[in-house]
Amino acid sequence: MGEFLRCVRKRAELASSPAAVDKALRNVERKLTDATVVARNFQELLKGVSLSSSVVELPGVELVEKDRHILGAAVGSTCSHLLTGDQRHFQHLFGNVVGGVRVVHAAVLPEELGFQRSRSNNG
Repeated sequence: MGEFLRCVRKRAELASSPAAVDKALRNVERKLTDATVVARNFQELLKGVSLSSSVVELPGVELVEKDRHILGAAVGSTCSHLLTGDQRHFQHLFGNVVGGVRVVHAAVLPEELGFQRSRSNNG
């Protein structure tokens, strides 16, 4: 993920909300056992990420309550894209624009930002 974010930083400003950062850290801590390494790496990833507490209510958008603030923060921060790997809760929004924010999965963000896909030398 670190290399991915370094590449994205070349073409985009990164933003998040304090609540999203807390949620991401909890998710990472659940998967990794060395808390010191997790904290150090996570803080390194957050360098240059602007945090905003501005959250917009989005009536009529189907999203579980615990994730509404994620999309609302992206809209409130006037982001162009919301990058999420949460397919279970956001998949129905992938590729759609909600409140001016295009919801995308990590697999398509490079293309969205104009990065060229590498081609194999097999043909």
